[in-house]
This record gives sequence, structure tokens and C-alpha cells, in this order.
Amino acid sequence: MLFQKLHSRDEYEGAGLGLALCKKITDNHSGYIEAEGEEGQGALIRIFLPI
Repeated sequence: MLFQKLHSRDEYEGAGLGLALCKKITDNHSGYIEAEGEEGQGALIRIFLPI
């Protein structure tokens, strides 16, 4: 299995593939991901790809 969700659907919705796919894409294009968040407030995720 290429991707494995770390939490059950009872804890978090979705398939768990979103950030894993973003990471794979950024790695393949020499980019990077930044993330910051606060519990109960949400998260900000920035994806950088070279031009």
C-alpha cells in the first residue's frame, strides 16, 4: 500500500491522501511544503513549486 491513513474515519474525514500526494508532487518538482497550525483553530498549508 503506497499511502496509509494514520487515523480512523471516526477521528478525521477523508481518505488521507491529500497531503501525501502534495508531498510526492513537490518532491518530484524540487518544491516544498510549509505548514503551521493551532489546535482547534485550523491550519495554513503553503505549497511552493519552482517556476
